[in-house]
Amino acid sequence: MFNQRGFSPTRIEKGHDDRERIQSLIRHFSQRNNGAGLYFANLIGTDMTYGHPRNPEGYVRHIEMISEHLRQLLSVMKFRDLLIVTSDHGTDPTHQAHNNHTYEEVPLLVAGPGIYGAVNLGVRTTFADVAATVADIFRLEEEVNDGIKIPRTYGGQSFLHQLV
Repeated sequence: MFNQRGFSPTRIEKGHDDRERIQSLIRHFSQRNNGAGLYFANLIGTDMTYGHPRNPEGYVRHIEMISEHLRQLLSVMKFRDLLIVTSDHGTDPTHQAHNNHTYEEVPLLVAGPGIYGAVNLGVRTTFADVAATVADIFRLEEEVNDGIKIPRTYGGQSFLHQLV
């Protein structure tokens, strides 16, 4: 996913399936010190395992499994931790015309012990809003890549100020 760039091979855990990937997150959040870090999990079950094959019953069971594990993950998060759950596209398991991606809006769920109450982040205009928010969290400045300056917002608008 990251083209083997920017991450030490010892820090990459692929996991056999989504359950293992979420359990890995729970383990990392449970065992870490208070230092800052970025944990990324690519959950593919709702897309590849149940979405494209058009298996709505499996899709629902998978969402329920993810939901239960997210409860566990939230229970081990510390005050300044933030969980961002989103997707890059939709795959409706009930769509019958074709097995390709469908185009419904994707979720954006942001949770953490430091967020008080529900916050409506609205419909975002670009996925880059997540990148801009992560850049805000880590106070990233412009990045120079092969002599080209890339703005830290990556074309998106951070929503961090709406959360804290």
